Amino acid sequence: MGGFERTDRLWWRREVPLAEVGEFYELWLTCTWRDQPFRVTHRWQEGGVTLARLFYLGRNADIAEGLRLTKLDPGVYTGTAPVAELADVQAVQNTPTALADHAPR
Repeated sequence: MGGFERTDRLWWRREVPLAEVGEFYELWLTCTWRDQPFRVTHRWQEGGVTLARLFYLGRNADIAEGLRLTKLDPGVYTGTAPVAELADVQAVQNTPTALADHAPR
């Protein structure tokens, strides 16, 4: 996948030289699913249905386990849901004031 590698925590990553970065920002896409808060990290088509990878933002392990989410670490749960079931979808773009301020020294 374009030089990206998958991490143990199901994230995709790739290091690029700072000079190759044109615009730098983080996009936070959040939603509610079954009345619980989630972050959306990925979406794809499967069998004619659009699915989303969700990370639970709540703090209740009983609720997370009741939703049959997968436990990645203590307090870290993930799952998959049809996009059609998501509510209150919101996006926030976090952009640093100057990319050079965040470059390793």
